[in-house]
Amino acid sequence: MNKDTRLHPLFILFSLADTAKKLWPVLLIFLFKGAQNPNRILIIGGGVLFLFLMADVIKWRRFTYRVEADKLIIRHGLFMRDEKTIYFSRIHSVRVEQPLLQRLFGMAQLKIETPGGSAEADGVLPALTREAADQLRSMLMRQGKGAEPSGEAGDAEAEAREPREADAAPLPGHAVRMTTGQLFVAALSTMNFGLVLAFFAGIISFADDIAKFIIPRSVFDKLLQFYETSVSGPMSILITVAGALLLSWLLSTVLYIVKYYGFTAEQRDGDILITNGLFEKKMNIFKPERVQAIVVKEGLLRQALGYAEIEVRVLSADKKEALMLHPYVPVRQIPELLSRIIPGFDIGSVQHCAPRRAWWYYFRFRLLFLALAFLGLYWFQGPLAYWMLPLLPVLLLTGYLSFRDEGVGLQDRQLIVRNRIIARKTCYVLRPQIVALKLGHTYFQERKQLLSLTAHLLNGDSYSLTSLEERDLQEVWHWYRKKKR
Repeated sequence: MNKDTRLHPLFILFSLADTAKKLWPVLLIFLFKGAQNPNRILIIGGGVLFLFLMADVIKWRRFTYRVEADKLIIRHGLFMRDEKTIYFSRIHSVRVEQPLLQRLFGMAQLKIETPGGSAEADGVLPALTREAADQLRSMLMRQGKGAEPSGEAGDAEAEAREPREADAAPLPGHAVRMTTGQLFVAALSTMNFGLVLAFFAGIISFADDIAKFIIPRSVFDKLLQFYETSVSGPMSILITVAGALLLSWLLSTVLYIVKYYGFTAEQRDGDILITNGLFEKKMNIFKPERVQAIVVKEGLLRQALGYAEIEVRVLSADKKEALMLHPYVPVRQIPELLSRIIPGFDIGSVQHCAPRRAWWYYFRFRLLFLALAFLGLYWFQGPLAYWMLPLLPVLLLTGYLSFRDEGVGLQDRQLIVRNRIIARKTCYVLRPQIVALKLGHTYFQERKQLLSLTAHLLNGDSYSLTSLEERDLQEVWHWYRKKKR
């Protein structure tokens, strides 16, 4: 393909829908203010729609892409012509996504990621047929595989790749395929705490309005009267909090299923292809040798059941993005699974854990948080603050688990870092991907011969340890320095 190619004409519709999504507050105000004069709405709205339509038609006409021998050239722009050149050697991953509107029309958008690109993606083709997107994705990854990476990032990748090519090649076909039942169990055993807290606050603030909207007025009044006469005082608070948390947990479960519905991970031509999503279908493809780190997460419930989830961190434009490699896998199957999909990472164990004299460093911030929250609530609500005291055993338990689980391990070319806030995370990092290793201590840590460690990766991630034996972390430092030389 050596000629300029335009996107599908449905690009115009998708662009209009994207503009409407961005301007929906303005549209609502406009409709509300002009409700008494519909003719004005029709005239002004029709004129504005015509202008946007013409602008999108021009954008579609001026949006072209060309595939050459060693690069992809994208040209677009409404008033100013923008030309972007993406060399195959710089492509780290290619994503095919199908938002709901594109999926209804059998269309897809292609996102090409390179190091140093924008968080959205370095190159985006927003309106391709599904077949064209798949063909272009396969071609870009195939061409990129034969190109040599360049620059500092390329040198690190080459160093990491050389020993790994001698390992067993990934097996073809599907490595992971999650059924709906498996996904449902996985969703029930995990919880998005940020979402739960936000939803919990919304439920508490608008509980009456939400209940009145869902439940008929007569039924709501009877339930409210029964609730007020039967339950009062602290018990009503406990029931309200428990109900809000239950609803939040159910919402988190539903959103988890929507996000990972139809999850598959497979190998195609030596690349890893991950697909998931119910309404917005996403397809990520990347090379195994460009994986920066593997993170195994075990929540409290999952750890008790012997299950975990596996994330991979890949050097891409969205540096902080973590791609799910398996949402729900038995821990005992992880070594075999990774040996088939990403050879080169060894699922070993930590060799050095936190000493007993370091226990205080895993409790101090938790206790400080509880003390400040208690004092603040007591200042405004008085004795109601004592209802925060049940959090004390929870914070002590998580502090103890963090102290017990934190540790570090070394293998020939791999650093293992394990820590915990709530879920236990075990991170496996190849030495060439570590761009900086930082050791530090406070005055009190120095007196106890303790050190903290932070490992910074090429993709911007960092992994930290709070307080370990000085001699153990010095061993990690010498390992890093020796390998670096």
